[in-house]
Amino acid sequence: MKSPLSLSKALSGIMAVGLASLAFTSVSHADYLYWDPYATTVGSNNGNGGTGTATWDMSATNWFNGASNTDVAFSSFGSNDHAVIGGYAGVMDIGSGGITFNNAGASSGPAILPSSSWGGGTYTIGATGATNPIIFNTVAQNNEFVEAYYSTSIPTDVLFNAPIQINLTSATQVYGSVFGIDSANTMTFANGISVTGAQDAATMGITLRAVTGGTIVLDGASVNSGSTDLPPSITCGAGGNSGPGGLYVLPATSSFTGGYSFQVQSGTMLVSTSNLGTSSYINVNTNGAGTSSAFLTGGPVTISLDVRAFNTDGTHLIGGATADHSIYTGQIGSWNNSAITLTAADGGQVDFNGNIGWGNGTITKAGAGTVVFGYDAGNTYGGATEIQSGTLLTKNTGGSVFGNDSTKVVTLDSGATLGGTGISTQQIVAGGISAIVAPGETNSTGTLHLNGGMLSTAGVTLNFDINGASNDVIDFGTAPLTLGGSVIVNFNSLGSVDTGSVYTLFAGSGDWSASSPSFTLSAPIGYVLDPSYGAGLGYSFDPSTHDFSVKFGSVPEPSSYMMLIVGFAFLAFASRMTKVTGLRGEVAQAGNAKK
Repeated sequence: MKSPLSLSKALSGIMAVGLASLAFTSVSHADYLYWDPYATTVGSNNGNGGTGTATWDMSATNWFNGASNTDVAFSSFGSNDHAVIGGYAGVMDIGSGGITFNNAGASSGPAILPSSSWGGGTYTIGATGATNPIIFNTVAQNNEFVEAYYSTSIPTDVLFNAPIQINLTSATQVYGSVFGIDSANTMTFANGISVTGAQDAATMGITLRAVTGGTIVLDGASVNSGSTDLPPSITCGAGGNSGPGGLYVLPATSSFTGGYSFQVQSGTMLVSTSNLGTSSYINVNTNGAGTSSAFLTGGPVTISLDVRAFNTDGTHLIGGATADHSIYTGQIGSWNNSAITLTAADGGQVDFNGNIGWGNGTITKAGAGTVVFGYDAGNTYGGATEIQSGTLLTKNTGGSVFGNDSTKVVTLDSGATLGGTGISTQQIVAGGISAIVAPGETNSTGTLHLNGGMLSTAGVTLNFDINGASNDVIDFGTAPLTLGGSVIVNFNSLGSVDTGSVYTLFAGSGDWSASSPSFTLSAPIGYVLDPSYGAGLGYSFDPSTHDFSVKFGSVPEPSSYMMLIVGFAFLAFASRMTKVTGLRGEVAQAGNAKK
């Protein structure tokens, strides 16, 4: 498995482990409580000289409320109360009995605030292998549970070996349970974030915020044991500290059961697991013009959920980020006519086997890899299409692969390839000699149906496979074909070539009269264009009869070449000897005449 974090930064120091808990019940309404295992006197809460390694427990000497060391006795962790983890980073084991935060007030917390001011490092909360959860009870909106937005110049990574459990104790306006990390830092949940309790239409459930350059990894098993009618969302990048480009990673070992929805408000969600549960959708939103959101696979996974793009501004990127073969079987939707970019990394392939529909937003193929439009009945989006880079293969047998509006065009940019055996009712507009049309499947011949015709006044490159008596074909149906400029035609043999046979390359019955290209054909290796065909050219192009065909001959064997060379040499020698003999005769005759 390739590392999915190459899009942003390597997480080489991230541990994947289990979890413990601690009982945290009440204090006299302190705004901030600082925890440090080496704060043995009042005010020495920065852990000078310490390693940060100890047990997070109820000892008063480990807590400081800004004035004195204090006993920890909360009945309610109220509005604006903060438990600050100060001092040196290290492993903070969780004492027996677990920990529960009761977020009673509106906009509570953050409940846990890692803040390294003495050298940075990784705050590890919970011993490896522990199983008891850290529990957050929320009854109000905008509860901020864990934030590490501080000391941006000092790396402050946070690793939860404890599973996180969120209890939604009210079905009203629970907008967010926030977990946040600063730029260049990583927050890892090794054993998932689970949700229980009531939920309603306003529930967002779990919000992950990573400032640009920051990373949040959600690993392990996340379980929703509450309502499945309105599943809680895992929302990435929402809120004030989200920034435009955080990275949110769901590793191959992560799983989601009981129903979750996923929303990307900004940044990139990188998914290396197929176990996203049975929730109804994945939303890819943006925060306005100039922002971007991405949902990308990070390995050979299958995404079975529908993916929907929202908002008319910004970039919505969906596809794959690694050189693997991933598959989307759900629908791809363009709500509010949102523009969608579908992508595959160099060496990778992403199949979109569900309908691409819901709206009139434009669809752009990007990335150096291969994207396959595999919905058999054809897609139903209503916008234009641009094939910007890499390869787009079509496989539908009905409808139109590029949507239900045949008046929209498909732009094939320079350097990009359109191929496959699908059907398009839209006109293909090729962007010059470096734009490539390659009918057929990989390693097999087939027919590409361009029933909307093709316009290429500045040239195009055509790639055809040949396999014995069969060959790739482009069928233009009754649509017009306009070819101009330089047209490069390449042939590749998948097995053998039938010399003496005529291969038909184009089919159709529309108006081809505007086509007057300049062809350059390259025969398959081991073969040549047969000069006995096409007025000595080896091919024929006649728009009036809708004919574009070619005939090949074999390259003579080396022994044949040698015989020809010997023959030519003999003829040259014989001719020379004839001239010499004639010259000697003439000289002799001249001498006799003088006598």
